[in-house]
Amino acid sequence: MKNIVYVENECFVGVTKEGLKFSNIKTKEKKCLTFDDIGTLVFDNRKCYLSERVIEYCILNHIGILFCDRSHSPLEMIETTYN
Repeated sequence: MKNIVYVENECFVGVTKEGLKFSNIKTKEKKCLTFDDIGTLVFDNRKCYLSERVIEYCILNHIGILFCDRSHSPLEMIETTYN
């Protein structure tokens, strides 16, 4: 079973060769996760920055993306139906 990655802090999300890199804006802490380990990304902070490339790689690797609103409720889901 793949992991649900909950992003609650301000961060930059980027793409590496093997997966996604999460860089915390305030603490400068960096974490990397492989595409195979991620099933869904949940963004619950309005100050997360990601590019079209992150969305593209999530779709290619069948990773769902969920965006939450100010009250932490689901707002929009990008499902990965790409074949």
